[in-house]
Amino acid sequence: MEYKQQTNFTDVICDYIYLRQEQQERRPSSGNFSYGEFAQLFQKSLETLDLIFRNGIDWDAFAYSFKKLEVEKPRRTIGCPKH
Repeated sequence: MEYKQQTNFTDVICDYIYLRQEQQERRPSSGNFSYGEFAQLFQKSLETLDLIFRNGIDWDAFAYSFKKLEVEKPRRTIGCPKH
């Protein structure tokens, strides 16, 4: 699925979705979305950037990309999620 920041998920009716091919990573993991839950989940994902490191971290590349992001998106708050 491809969408842009202007995409509006309000009033979307969806029982569930798989985030990966071949029915992998089902959301919600069981049951169905309740009204508005799909929009809440995916509208929020438009506001986030996930970093995934599969083979360790190349700190030079990370620092370069982070600085570039700060320059390109100066009004964005950049931080770590609270757990």
